[in-house]
Amino acid sequence: MKKFSFFLVFLVLVSIPLWTMGAESADNGPDLHFFVEPIAGPEKVTFELVLRNGGSTPLALEFPSAQLYEIQVKDRSGKELYRYSSGKAFAQALQTVRLAPGEAISWKETWDYQGETGRIPEGEYKVIAELKANKANSWQIKPLVDEKETFVPGENLVFRQVKASGKKGIYKVEGKVRPGTRHFFYTVEDGHHEQIGEKRVEVEEGGDWKAFKLEIKIPAEELPESGTLILHLYERSQEGSIVHGYPVILERF
Repeated sequence: MKKFSFFLVFLVLVSIPLWTMGAESADNGPDLHFFVEPIAGPEKVTFELVLRNGGSTPLALEFPSAQLYEIQVKDRSGKELYRYSSGKAFAQALQTVRLAPGEAISWKETWDYQGETGRIPEGEYKVIAELKANKANSWQIKPLVDEKETFVPGENLVFRQVKASGKKGIYKVEGKVRPGTRHFFYTVEDGHHEQIGEKRVEVEEGGDWKAFKLEIKIPAEELPESGTLILHLYERSQEGSIVHGYPVILERF
């Protein structure tokens, strides 16, 4: 499945904080860790923000408003393409988030790649996340900031609005397809093994988007103990090469 290595990049969740406050002490303040993981899929990116209390003291984080964090996406020139708070109204009242020693909390936000002039092009982008807390217990703290790079894939012209449901080896997949021929293909793998070899799916003729449904079944004893089960949708060119690949997460283990 080397053909799909490009699309698997968005599944790699490397939880490495780029900013920490240092050891917990009266001089250095609380041991807080904050980071963002952008997970770029075919039609949207999911931002997962994680905040962890790495110290041995319970913490009460104070926020000056109901906005707990900010997320920005910028292109290589530094132009801002997305801002989480844009168009939103937040109550101007103090908020408190409490964290026990070793406890972590997370938030998720999504963006559909739409900028001022439409969908942003394929390429590398910078994601900047900032926690808006200004106090932790008695300590005055600076904003916690993390930056990550993410690769946004190009728009898929054949598959869209694909969703998967189910668990433990039984899955239903629904979406829309507009293939160049009267068929498309799929496989299922878990990052190490191909669970289902190439299957061909026939569709009706015509240039309009058509709904499709797939039922995927994998014996329970063949499911991975850990990892991610992924469905790969694709077409083949006249030369036989895989084109218009679209990965779909079926289940994480």
